[in-house]
Amino acid sequence: MKKQYQSVLGFIILALGVISLVLSLVGLKLDFLSFLYSRGIGFAFLIHIIMIFGGAIILYMSKLSYEE
Repeated sequence: MKKQYQSVLGFIILALGVISLVLSLVGLKLDFLSFLYSRGIGFAFLIHIIMIFGGAIILYMSKLSYEE
């Protein structure tokens, strides 16, 4: 995968995780992520945290140079 696509994917996952976490703290939910709440609020919170860290890791890995 090209670095630009990895950066965009990482940013989208990171942004969705942050936005959904902030909205869930005030009692709102993103409609297309509402299936996460069927298992419980704790499960949804865990997935939001995983999305945030996963997106940040993908962004970081896309900025590394693999040439040695």
